[in-house]
Amino acid sequence: MKVIRAVFLIVIMILTMSMPLFASERVVCDVEVLSDQSANVQLRWHEGSNKEGIRITGWTLINGNTLKITYITGNNVEAGWDSRKIEGSNYQFPMKIVLSEEGKTGTNFTDLPADLEAKESILNLYYQDILSGYLDGSFKPGSNVTRAEFAKMVAKTADYELASSGVSPFKDIKAGFWGLPYITTLAGKEIFKGRSNGNFDPSGNITVGEIVAVIHRTFILYNNDGTYPYTLTKHWSNEDFTALVQGGILLETDGFYQPYKADVKATRVQCALLLSRVLEQMHQTK
Repeated sequence: MKVIRAVFLIVIMILTMSMPLFASERVVCDVEVLSDQSANVQLRWHEGSNKEGIRITGWTLINGNTLKITYITGNNVEAGWDSRKIEGSNYQFPMKIVLSEEGKTGTNFTDLPADLEAKESILNLYYQDILSGYLDGSFKPGSNVTRAEFAKMVAKTADYELASSGVSPFKDIKAGFWGLPYITTLAGKEIFKGRSNGNFDPSGNITVGEIVAVIHRTFILYNNDGTYPYTLTKHWSNEDFTALVQGGILLETDGFYQPYKADVKATRVQCALLLSRVLEQMHQTK
């Protein structure tokens, strides 16, 4: 009996470490862009249950377009949150945000990409409470993304008010499923669609064409000077792809750009790059 219990615990640990860590107590930030040279930034605890105080101690511009905010925490700091208006002629909001706690060193994840844009895009979404990592300290940038996971990413990036009915519009999603509020919200706005059989396929891996289409259906982009100088093979998502190229969300540095590989499975780092680029420019939600 003890052997069976030990094996069971080991299996649970392995499964848990391979799943995204959706809720852990950490400091995240909320950003309200006021103008191209100013923004309100608030730091808070991710889940709100930590009673330690947070105080912003400074900020600086790094790598040209990333704002690094430093802070301290502790019982000798009064509030469990802190906010500042950050402004200056050398700033160009919106931009990436990364946080750094004074006195602590090291990276947040053990496997961040070497590419600077990819690394800072992941951290930008992590600190804005859109993405999370895994219990083993990894981010797994090359791992595939399920349709339910991407629904959560998009709904949080768009800052949508989540549907609260608890009624699933799809046959294969039951009440109580963690992704139901995000999926229902996007489905209600006709942003994320189900399969032809009435299912949503929440655990199915999402493709590049699908993430491109969902992002295009969600956001109104003001940039429109991008062009695609290559010939596209016929695909249902070509119009969405072209729109994101024009909007500066898709770049030639993306591995699926030329040729456009719409049917390959999207990875976590690809999703982070595209959603971070949305947050790095003025936009609206549909």
